[in-house]
Amino acid sequence: MEQLSSDKRRYVVIALNALICILELAVLVWHIVEKNRTAILYYTNVSNLLSLITSAILVFSKGNVSDHLSIWRYRAVSMMTMTFLVVTLILSPMAGKGALQFFLFNGKYILSHLLCPILSVAVWIAEPGYLGKKDIVRSIYPSLAYAAVLIPLNIARLFKGPYPFLQFWDIGPVMTIVWLIALTVMAILIGAGLWAMKFKVFRRPLSDKQ
Repeated sequence: MEQLSSDKRRYVVIALNALICILELAVLVWHIVEKNRTAILYYTNVSNLLSLITSAILVFSKGNVSDHLSIWRYRAVSMMTMTFLVVTLILSPMAGKGALQFFLFNGKYILSHLLCPILSVAVWIAEPGYLGKKDIVRSIYPSLAYAAVLIPLNIARLFKGPYPFLQFWDIGPVMTIVWLIALTVMAILIGAGLWAMKFKVFRRPLSDKQ
């Protein structure tokens, strides 16, 4: 996209974000129909919802990315990447043989676990950015907020899971803390990797002023 003119690149970014909105909406409707009210308690759906909202704002703002929108787009893409990596590296091995193929290529999971995360990262890299290195840590705030809600729900026995590493009464307090630390580190590494990919590898400008 670097070879495209600024206006053409903006139109492509808008169009691809519109496509993301359509795909994310389909994913969320599918999950809500299947899971009913508990659908929003799944990290996958939270990440897809945040991606939908931020992509929709970008579309309606005609591709103009403010500082505020930029950090939230970054957070959404970080969560989408976290979804993909947790599914492939943690949940699939836990579930056993055939799980990876099921979680990535079966029905709605093709969109929520594979295509939407990949498309979101690719489009985000092409978008204008307003991010500094300090924003790497800020990218994990939504994930920490998710943990801050789901862990107490599990402790209070109001909800179980929805993932094995959140099931407090099954794995105990020590392993809950270990998982929380491990996933927090993973989220920071994802944020750092995405930041480096956009601003170091593809050399996108940190702001429109550069």
